[in-house]
Amino acid sequence: MKELMCTKRFELGSSKNTECRDFSYHFFENLNQKDMENKSFFRSDFRGSHFRNIYFYKNNLDRADFISCTFEDCIFDEVSIGSSEMKNCIFINSHFKLNEYNNTSIQECFFENCTFDNEHHLVNTKNTHFKNTSFSNISFERS
Repeated sequence: MKELMCTKRFELGSSKNTECRDFSYHFFENLNQKDMENKSFFRSDFRGSHFRNIYFYKNNLDRADFISCTFEDCIFDEVSIGSSEMKNCIFINSHFKLNEYNNTSIQECFFENCTFDNEHHLVNTKNTHFKNTSFSNISFERS
């Protein structure tokens, strides 16, 4: 149902400056590590957006808002997610490794078939559910 709400398809070439942008209700699909390397989405708004088959690599997602977003088959690799808000999000078949979560807020989210590897979570987590999710070499602080 959330996908139907997404009215705009994200095109990487048309969005050179991606900081402080409104990406509400966008559909992001099939972007690989090479496409996404070092791309900064600092202070961008992704509310209601849908992400499918995205390889985030060394991106800056600091202070970004992810409200009611869906992530399917995504990889977050060495991504900075400091002071971001993730609320009412769904993560399915996603992998997280070596990310930075400084003062990130994760509330009322659902993770299914996800993996977290080699991470330190400095996260405010509330009413978040994990189903068939694995954690390897993870430390939690304020979580």
